[in-house]
Amino acid sequence: MPTAVRSSNSRCAAAASASGCAWPMTGSIMGTVPVEARAAALIAEARPDADADYLAYAVLAGLRGDLVDHLTQRGGMTLERVRAGVLAHTHAVLTGSAPPADLVSPPAGCDDAR
Repeated sequence: MPTAVRSSNSRCAAAASASGCAWPMTGSIMGTVPVEARAAALIAEARPDADADYLAYAVLAGLRGDLVDHLTQRGGMTLERVRAGVLAHTHAVLTGSAPPADLVSPPAGCDDAR
């Protein structure tokens, strides 16, 4: 595994641990419920017509440290752009509609010109 990915995953693990969440995504939060199962339950509640199990994995995949590193270091995207994409994808999964512009716009003062 490339050093940048290990470093990113270590940072993610530390941040997750500090916030009380388990890492990796197959860990558990809120007791003994795996992250994917909790996400699937929330998606099923919001979208009973959707395949919540698949969508939970699809949404959580956008948070993987190796993907974020790839998008920012090799894909030339800023973290703000990746954040906006994850939010837009999650919004679309939960509502079935396009996200409002203010949800996917980089926060004020962020430079996404890279």
